[in-house]
Formats: sequence, structure tokens, C-alpha cells
Amino acid sequence: GIGQVVLTIDPEDVDTAHHARTFRCLWSGAELTAYGLPPADSTSDAATPVFALRPETVLVLEPLRVFEVTAVSSSHDAGCPLQFLAQLADGTGTIGGPLLLGRMADMALRGVLERPGRPDTALAGDALRAVRADEAWLHGEALVERTEATLRNLVPRLRAWLERRAAGPESMNEVSRVSQRFGLSGRSDLVIPRDGEVPAIGELKSGKARRYGAGPTESGIAALRGAHVAQARMYGLLWSDAWLASAARGDEGPAKPGTVDLFYAQSDEAY
Repeated sequence: GIGQVVLTIDPEDVDTAHHARTFRCLWSGAELTAYGLPPADSTSDAATPVFALRPETVLVLEPLRVFEVTAVSSSHDAGCPLQFLAQLADGTGTIGGPLLLGRMADMALRGVLERPGRPDTALAGDALRAVRADEAWLHGEALVERTEATLRNLVPRLRAWLERRAAGPESMNEVSRVSQRFGLSGRSDLVIPRDGEVPAIGELKSGKARRYGAGPTESGIAALRGAHVAQARMYGLLWSDAWLASAARGDEGPAKPGTVDLFYAQSDEAY
């Protein structure tokens, strides 16, 4: 039988550098599953097949466990999968301002989808009231007013985003999916069905896109957080896998991620 499998990475190929970072953080006994491998390399033999990893190869760490997309994406900021696993044991921590505003933005998005005829100011108020359980963070009337003003600015931007994405009445908010194949679970902010195709996915961020290289009269270049980009890509992978399974198309290799929009509401930008 096969004694071991060798996976190789070309150190000169920048498109496979993310695989190298994964391998540097592996621990003894870690389980790994690979999808989208090419045919075995010519250096292989019967006991030791050798595969050169491609940019499109999907590596699943600890495939028998299912992790939340948002938790896995945090490992991109931490820089190491092992550190990510350690963070899971530490718990979720306390609710801060950005997280609370994100929850309210999600509620505003739901309101726009479910009650498109409702005025913007009413939807902003609805979103603020929907998170009363977390209102302890909003200390003082002035902070509540600033938060509500921020929501009033967000609602028309959410409407414009949905219009640009051609999100019709069949579009859905906060829809969960689980992929045992990739060991992922997640809840997408926006799901837009497409006839005969993988649904289009939207990921809402209530803040602004970060920028670098900005001069006094220019906006600079968007420097998206690695965790945000990873989250969007994993949602695309998750929904592509779910669509292939529901379409009963069989095992056709790794699912090709569908369209994913990463929308920053405060700067009104999508990527």
C-alpha cells in the first residue's frame, strides 16, 4: 500500500505561497485533506506518490471537524492555524462597538430586503431597537443618537448596493450552510439566487475599507483585511459546494466559488 503522500510547493510561485504558510504551522498528527490535486508527479513511485500543489488546490485542515467561517478567517490575521485553534478555546470574548454596529447593519439589511417600502429612518430605528439586549454598550443619549445617525446613512447605501447586485424579492438574508466536505459552516449576509448557477453572495461590513498609499488629494488603494477576503472566499466555496450537492451533479472536484461581493457600507465600496 501507500506509505506516505508527498505534497510539494514551488518556492518561486507566489500563487502557492498561501500553501507554504499553512505547512509551516502544522503540528505533529495534524490531519489534512487536499482537493483539486494534479496527476502524480513523474518522481512518484508506487509507495510514495508526489503531488505539486496548484494555486486552486484546496487544503482542509482537520477535515473531521466543522468550523465557523468567521472563526477560520480570523486565522489570517493571527497568521497561524494553530493560534486560531488556541483562540477557539479562549471563548468569544465581549461585544464591542464594531461588532454591535455590524449586528445593527445586518438588521437594517434584513429590513430593506423584507420591507423595501419602509422609509429609511424607520428601518434605522428598527435596527437600533432590534439589538436592545446589547444596548448596555451604548452609554448615554449622545452615543445612541450618533449610532442611529450612522444607521440612517447606511440604509440608502444598502438599497443602492442591492440595486447594483440586482437583488430581487427572492433574495435572502442570514442564510446558513454547512459543508462536511470542507469542514465549514457559515451564515451569509446576502444570498441572491441565480437560475441554473451558484447563488451570488454578499458579505456586509459596516465599516470602511482600509487604504494605503493615500496622498493629500487621492484616496489611495484599498488594503482589504486578509480576514475579510478569506471570509468572502470561504462563503463562495461553501455555497458552491452546497449548490453542487443539491444539484446532484456528483463529485466533480472542488466546487468553483461563485460570485462574492465584499461591501463596506460606510465607504460605499464593493470588491
